[in-house]
Amino acid sequence: TPAWCWKTWLLTYWVYGMRTQDLIPTKRCAVGMLRKYFVTGPSCPLKSTLQLCPAWEHGWFFFPPRKTFRRTGKRVCLPVHAALVDRYRLLLASHSSDQLWPLSAWSHSTLARQWRLIRKAAGVAADVSISGRNPSRSLRNSATNNWRRIAGHDTAEYVTGHAPKSVTGRHYLEAPIEQMLAAIGSYPLPNFQNT
Repeated sequence: TPAWCWKTWLLTYWVYGMRTQDLIPTKRCAVGMLRKYFVTGPSCPLKSTLQLCPAWEHGWFFFPPRKTFRRTGKRVCLPVHAALVDRYRLLLASHSSDQLWPLSAWSHSTLARQWRLIRKAAGVAADVSISGRNPSRSLRNSATNNWRRIAGHDTAEYVTGHAPKSVTGRHYLEAPIEQMLAAIGSYPLPNFQNT
């Protein structure tokens, strides 16, 4: 149903704070999140000679962040939250498009204009800590602060796709997979996730 689909979308934004162009097609980047970026197996798709990635039963999001991939060549690897696993499996079964979210390309202003309708279609109340003229930014702020509280600053930077500020962070540190896995079970979910 549309409500279920929009709730999945909002919950994904809430947990990961992805940039709009990494999740849905936009005017600048007509791709968005592709079906192949949702990895259903427990093996971490991050290939590293330095880091042994633990298995995660719920799968992974593994994608090239649109803003930084050309410059860094690094993909982001995020464990899928348990609250999203069944939602994504149903979403993938509901259509055959390569796009995870088969939407036409939106601009940020279109998203802002449609925000009230999206919330209404999802059955989500206005008091879900999502506010302001730029709702996707509000969700990114919430995700960044939630990850910082439960897993630290470096993990919050990584999850939301921000480049580390230090030379060590940019060139030597691996993705904080263990920190994400240890913290994701305590990530605070909004009150609409069970409906």
